[in-house]
Amino acid sequence: GGDQAPAEWTSFTDTAEDQVRLLRELVGSTAELSVEIEYEPATIASRRPTLVQNLMFRNTSDSAVSDFTCKAAVPKYMQVQITPPSDSNLPAGSPQHVTQTLRLSGVDALKPIKVRLKLEYRTTHRGRADETIDVNIGDLPQP
Repeated sequence: GGDQAPAEWTSFTDTAEDQVRLLRELVGSTAELSVEIEYEPATIASRRPTLVQNLMFRNTSDSAVSDFTCKAAVPKYMQVQITPPSDSNLPAGSPQHVTQTLRLSGVDALKPIKVRLKLEYRTTHRGRADETIDVNIGDLPQP
């Protein structure tokens, strides 16, 4: 038949199991923002020495958010890098996310994978806001 792939090709279905499956979980919120983390369960379950997750921030309030920054801290046995936010403004009630990439290294198989996020921003209703959200990456749901 003409619908056979040439022998040197792999079929389209052979790699389905290899596709990265990302899950998204709400990890915290403030009066104005929801914070979600997008992660690959397999890398957390296997405790890879370096983990990369995407943080997603969304304005759930009727107050505009500006001058947004997020910093991250980890326990002394780990290191953290975080990219700048994709935007520093989040319009009120907008479905759009501001994203940042979080890279954790020095992950230890026996120690908790904890991150403290420090959110700083300005709102039209309450002015300057400083919020802290603690996330235990190791406790994120697995499929």
